[in-house]
Amino acid sequence: GGGLVRYDGREFTCFTVEDGLSGWKITAVLTDTRGRIWCAVGDLYDPSYRGGVHYFDGRCLVSCQGAGELVGANVLSLAEDSDGVIWAGTHGRGAWQLANAGARRVTPERGGMEDEVWSMALDSTGRMWLGTGSGVARAVDGRLESVPGTGAMEGVAVLAMHEDDQGRMWLGYERWRHQ
Repeated sequence: GGGLVRYDGREFTCFTVEDGLSGWKITAVLTDTRGRIWCAVGDLYDPSYRGGVHYFDGRCLVSCQGAGELVGANVLSLAEDSDGVIWAGTHGRGAWQLANAGARRVTPERGGMEDEVWSMALDSTGRMWLGTGSGVARAVDGRLESVPGTGAMEGVAVLAMHEDDQGRMWLGYERWRHQ
């Protein structure tokens, strides 16, 4: 078992599948600009794992059921962009933007970009960066493009991303090979 745990300074409160989570493996937690806590449910190493995206509305967990194809997705990462839109990165279904009207897949500029979005980070210019199973991409005008000069990152899964105070993007990765 497992789930999402909140610590209030005195005690731990656990939220599990009995409380509405779609699974027990939490891969990301995010607080949005509205103060809601979001969590991603997925599995880094099992592409068939059925997960999802949930948020805590102050009383209970709410599943993003209106997210169409994202329901049951193996979700690995979450981020919020400068417009307040929540992004979800998945294992096998690519990157998604969640809005009131549901979910919209963010498509690559050219075909063939990896459908595995392991990590995400918003940079200081407001651009979303995505760590994929085949390097680094970023969102430009509503589409994804490969970051120039990332040939050295070929064959790696970018598991973590962070921009430092000098505007440099730091990446945590694992070498792996597509099967």
